[in-house]
Amino acid sequence: MGNERIIGATGLEQETGLGKDLLRKWRARYGFPIPEYVREQGGWLYTDQQITQLRLIRRLLDGGFRPGQIVGAPTEHLTALLASLPCGGEICCERPVIEELIELLASNAIEALDERLERERRKCSAREFVIDLLAPLTTAVGDAWAAGKLAIYQEHLCSSLLMARLNEELRGLQAQPNYPRIIFATPGEETHVLGLLMARVVLADSGAECLDLGAQVPAEELNQAAQACRADMVALSFSFAYPRRKVRPELLRLRHLLPASVAIWAGGKGVEAIRRPPAGVSLFSDLGRAAEMLHELAGVRS
Repeated sequence: MGNERIIGATGLEQETGLGKDLLRKWRARYGFPIPEYVREQGGWLYTDQQITQLRLIRRLLDGGFRPGQIVGAPTEHLTALLASLPCGGEICCERPVIEELIELLASNAIEALDERLERERRKCSAREFVIDLLAPLTTAVGDAWAAGKLAIYQEHLCSSLLMARLNEELRGLQAQPNYPRIIFATPGEETHVLGLLMARVVLADSGAECLDLGAQVPAEELNQAAQACRADMVALSFSFAYPRRKVRPELLRLRHLLPASVAIWAGGKGVEAIRRPPAGVSLFSDLGRAAEMLHELAGVRS
């Protein structure tokens, strides 16, 4: 299979957010996706081509298509359908700088991309840098990948670059009096941490004391950490790839474990489909709104 990437069912779910049971139903009904047996690795695995198709299918499902219209369709057809959606084949941002950054990434000019980001950073605060530039940039990178304008390795290069910049930002930020102590983590099975890191920078720049537990933290450990560290809040990030069916149960489980005095905030693409959050849980698709609520909370505590 050459240098083609191949992964198992668990890795596929982490890449696409599509669960094993759902894929099994699709396989029975539509004949897709069919894993290939790889003798060297001793198991049934999915190819990079199938991963690409399933990521496109997931985006089209979010855009309103039904499974019968898209499951098993060729990559070229899926890409064309994505381009037919609002902003589907274009960069979903009017700022010219976003287009320039995507072009630099597409040409593998990583050093120039980093320098361009640095110039933008000098113009604004850390919070504005994340909300006004990095957040729309990550969305644009995902859209450009889905439209075939970027390779998966370029998406990963961009994520690594942004994470390095965000970690650097955190070193210069200090908590303010009366602002809450927040524990940040992603839940079990959630490996993507870029969104969590952006939230940490925004809320740290807004005055919060931020403690990081990292990725794939079970609810029981979050509960222990929150109580041991006397946290006021637990903040979780659910990415586009996190299985939708698991988001609400995970939030309910954590809410049941944590003391009522510890707030739960959750954000990321994975929570956008939840119309009514569980009692005692606040959901955010907008980091700016999260910063506003943080200030409101600090005002109540002062």
